[in-house]
Amino acid sequence: ISQAVVWNAEIGKFTGIGYQVALVSYDAPDVIARFAKARGIGYTLLSDAESALIRGFDMLDGSVPESAPWYGLARPGIFVIDPKGRITHRFSDADYTVRPAPQDVLDALR
Repeated sequence: ISQAVVWNAEIGKFTGIGYQVALVSYDAPDVIARFAKARGIGYTLLSDAESALIRGFDMLDGSVPESAPWYGLARPGIFVIDPKGRITHRFSDADYTVRPAPQDVLDALR
């Protein structure tokens, strides 16, 4: 959830053009809550502790073995969902080191 800190500084740009932002992590709710408080995160952080949503969106990091404590980790990605629940944009890469930059997402949304 380190990407959450990067995005926190940019949230106003998204809300300013009518978007809401939420982050989904496989971390437990208490872990996310402590992180959000410690880092001053000003948008919604959601827990997908069983990685059901992560699997449903085909974002599970397949390089992590099931025996690893971080199994269930998602590849970084951004989904833009319209008011009717349709995905209008997807920013993701099979390589977990490739992370969508806030400015790239903003440029696509404008």
